[in-house]
Amino acid sequence: MTKILKRLGFAAAAVLVAGPAMAQDVGTVTVFHRWADEATRVAHFDPAFAVCQSTLPGLDLKMSFVPSDQYEVQLPIQLSSSTPPDVYGLWPGGRAVFQAQAGNILDLTEVWNDTIGANFSAGMTQSVTETDGKIYVVPFNTIPNGFLYSKAAFKKAGIDQPPATWEEFTAGLKKLRDSGVTPLALGSKGGWEPMFWFDYLVLRIAGSEFRERLMWGKESYLDPKVIRAMELWKGMLDAGDFQLMLSGSWQDMTTAIITGDAAMELMGPWAMGAFQSADMKPDVDFGFFPFPSIEPAVATATEGAFEGWAASGRGKNTAGAVKLLECLASQASQTAYAKDNTNLAANQSVPVEVYSEDLRPILARMAELNKSPFHQNMELATLPPVTEVAKRELARFLAYPDTYMDALNAIEQRAKEVFK
Repeated sequence: MTKILKRLGFAAAAVLVAGPAMAQDVGTVTVFHRWADEATRVAHFDPAFAVCQSTLPGLDLKMSFVPSDQYEVQLPIQLSSSTPPDVYGLWPGGRAVFQAQAGNILDLTEVWNDTIGANFSAGMTQSVTETDGKIYVVPFNTIPNGFLYSKAAFKKAGIDQPPATWEEFTAGLKKLRDSGVTPLALGSKGGWEPMFWFDYLVLRIAGSEFRERLMWGKESYLDPKVIRAMELWKGMLDAGDFQLMLSGSWQDMTTAIITGDAAMELMGPWAMGAFQSADMKPDVDFGFFPFPSIEPAVATATEGAFEGWAASGRGKNTAGAVKLLECLASQASQTAYAKDNTNLAANQSVPVEVYSEDLRPILARMAELNKSPFHQNMELATLPPVTEVAKRELARFLAYPDTYMDALNAIEQRAKEVFK
């Protein structure tokens, strides 16, 4: 943290190192975020910040927020204003690097190594370390993706256990088809839904390092490993494994599982609430399993999303911002966030017992996924101009599977333009 303190100046440094007599000097810290939904904010985010309010005497929080669908439009306006927020919500990956290139984010690498990083697993540290070797975002929650499935559909098809390998998975797909159930539901309304499939197929075939390099223009979308991933996906489409809803949302996908029109979906934990609303009980009526392995020699990695907090480095109280980030990384703050939640805390010490009781067994299995390298989904991992082309091309591929090379060529061309 020494270098950070030197940049902030002696007065700011004193706030961080002074004893109790100067604790009031933490002062006002402005925070900008996207969690405008009152129920979520009151139940989860307010308690997390309340911990920091009580443990950082003199902290005066000034919070502002906009609805999630407006956040990425409003954030650049806030950061380029004459009064940028001290702390703001952000995703590691492409968004963080973009803000670093714009000079709107504080390098937290040193303070991570000194204090913050002790709260997180080695896999999470790897996940938040950007392509430039720096850390900009303190992870707050994790949203691992995997398969949510109908127990009744699996039982009808004679599938006794969730598959762990690709051979078991494809054998299960045939059993489901033979039983009269479409194995998988997949929509593309948001554009991100097909990316989950692309991400996991590449991760399971090529591994974490290759996939990370691919997201940053250091590997090619025309690499044989990526082509193989698309060919596996095409084979599933040709076999009729998907109920495609090209204009359908994740809610439509989940509804297809609930009504029995499909057996499973590749989705995040937030969808479990819809199953519960339909009176389906966790591990009784619906279950969860990770994406199966394809190449045994390729180490396990998790795809999903995780959100966190960054400091602009340009606000009025950067020293206070750093102290707040240290608190938000803590077990106490993230436990308050995770209580009765369906999203997981990123801090490795948060006990599973705090999560929603009904979902706790499934969430415990999801929490195990956090111990492996955790990759942001493609939408968040690479830079937005590449993401937008990928959304369009992968949706088109679903409609016309024979065009998979056209999709890869288009994404590769855009990546070359962006990362040249």
